[in-house]
Amino acid sequence: MIDVEILHSIASIGTQILLSHSSGDLLVDAGDGALRDLVKKPYDFGRLRAVLVTHEHPDHIAGLYSIANFLRLLGRRKELVLVTPKPIERIPTLLSSSLLRDTPYRIRYVEMKDREEVALGEFHVKAFAVKHGEMNTLGYSIGESSGYRVVVSGDTEPCEAVRREAKNADLAILEATFEEKQTNYARRYGHMTEGEAQEIGRLAKTYRLIHAIPQDYFSRMKCDELHDT
Repeated sequence: MIDVEILHSIASIGTQILLSHSSGDLLVDAGDGALRDLVKKPYDFGRLRAVLVTHEHPDHIAGLYSIANFLRLLGRRKELVLVTPKPIERIPTLLSSSLLRDTPYRIRYVEMKDREEVALGEFHVKAFAVKHGEMNTLGYSIGESSGYRVVVSGDTEPCEAVRREAKNADLAILEATFEEKQTNYARRYGHMTEGEAQEIGRLAKTYRLIHAIPQDYFSRMKCDELHDT
């Protein structure tokens, strides 16, 4: 089985989802506060095998630097795998050697395209391309030997790929950024409404919705002013 904990997920702020197995853990995305969320558990960082990045918007990668630096302070020796869409653009700058000096472990990038697969310990990870505006974005279907499968949509508007992968998944974790009355903004920024995500979620055995915009945070902002969501 895979245990799943949504550590945090608010659009434009941060998303981080922890998947745990007896063989180790995966972190899907690392937005702002990812290190804080893990330390508060508290978390055994020796279990972290890899970080799977759905795309390179700040609310999905901003916490990578603090995690990488904390692992350096802990004296980590084994490599950290970063699975990303191909081609990778922003993360190497964020984790450049000039910013992470004297790092005793290797950061290994695994760049993936649609339908490519990789084994990470006992995890089997399949990437699938989704539609999030002009941003190169992946969702991930993550399984293990018992057949249990978790699907993470990434940021996406409704598309055939996420429907295909959500079907019969044991758990689908789906973004639901906008309310139904904001469908026009959902299309503009490449997101789903809550109703659209629920429709896809019903294809899975169970589902969780993430990545909403809290209206009290942005009540004074126009949706036109929300960028990089």
